[in-house]
Amino acid sequence: MRRAHRGIAAVLMRQLVVGIAICMAPTQIYAQGDELTKEKLLAWFDAERAKAVAPPSMNGIRLSFVEVMPQATSQATLDKWRREVAGKPEHPMRPNIQLEERRMRHGPDRHEITIWYDGSQRWRLSQSRFYAGLDESYLDVARRNEERWSMLPSSLSIDETRGQSHLDRHYPQMHAYLSKVLYGSTHHGRTEDPEQRQVFLRGDAWEIRSRNANGWSWRFAGAWDPDLNRPLVTEMRERRPKDDVDWLIVQYASWNTTDAGQIVPEKIETRVRLASDYMIRSHIADVEFEHVGTSAVDGVLDTPRPGTSGPIRGEVVVVGFSDAVRGDYAEYDGEKEVSRIRDPALSIKSPSRAWIAYATAAAIVVILVAVRVRRSFMGQG
Repeated sequence: MRRAHRGIAAVLMRQLVVGIAICMAPTQIYAQGDELTKEKLLAWFDAERAKAVAPPSMNGIRLSFVEVMPQATSQATLDKWRREVAGKPEHPMRPNIQLEERRMRHGPDRHEITIWYDGSQRWRLSQSRFYAGLDESYLDVARRNEERWSMLPSSLSIDETRGQSHLDRHYPQMHAYLSKVLYGSTHHGRTEDPEQRQVFLRGDAWEIRSRNANGWSWRFAGAWDPDLNRPLVTEMRERRPKDDVDWLIVQYASWNTTDAGQIVPEKIETRVRLASDYMIRSHIADVEFEHVGTSAVDGVLDTPRPGTSGPIRGEVVVVGFSDAVRGDYAEYDGEKEVSRIRDPALSIKSPSRAWIAYATAAAIVVILVAVRVRRSFMGQG
């Protein structure tokens, strides 16, 4: 069971800070009864940012939450986009319009996300994807040292490249989730120039503003929590160069302490500015955190093979299997292999094989999504 912290309402009323506070992972730099100073605030913030930029292993954790993505545009904006793409079948905004139209008809998309993490070389990101109006899908990506793999319902790709791999492209998403949920989005706005930062204290409320050499700026707002004896992040805002308003807002509301002693957010809301409106891009809720240990993380990292069974997705049944270890690509009908193409370019010894493997897997995904979207639209007619 979680132990809810009380007294936040009174604290926030004094602060006049937007949102309700959420704690980032504990950083003990205060003695009980200490007063918040600018120096102590920056010391805490820099310690949190260091963990957000390079999340520690924590000796094996499991983090899970639900991310909901509603329709992100207003009807007026959607109508404007339709006018802009009229008569232009190749216009880059068409996929965005189709996405918004689908969510308008069927409701928001929903992702159930679980991360097993034991350091940057040992992790798994599992995403069960419920697309409104389409079939359920998933994407699992994992790394154990040099072993890397990704799996969709129809395709599997494995790699054991020493050094960079095309499958490493999934790490930033997993990293962003960890930093956003556990460390209050403090990975945003990292700058090596301390003179670009300003610190403000107003009673229990605090604010840190920063700007980089390219003109991007960030504002972190927060509160001092007397029960936890530490600062909390309530909001992060990001502004593009030459803009007069923020384009990205991340707000944190409420928090709980898990049995493992980790403070996690109750809710996170991310808004983006489209045209003249702020639209909700995602809601994160139902956050769960537990220390599971290194061996438990290791148990979900085994590289899958067609016909085998895994602890999360069960039996592995795919259409396409890209194997950079053997240097070939195979197609399956159920558990039966129907064709195999050996190509030296797919070998882990070939610098070019990463692009071929990626293109093959991507082509399968694009075809399947296109078929599902077409079926969805046909069903609406």
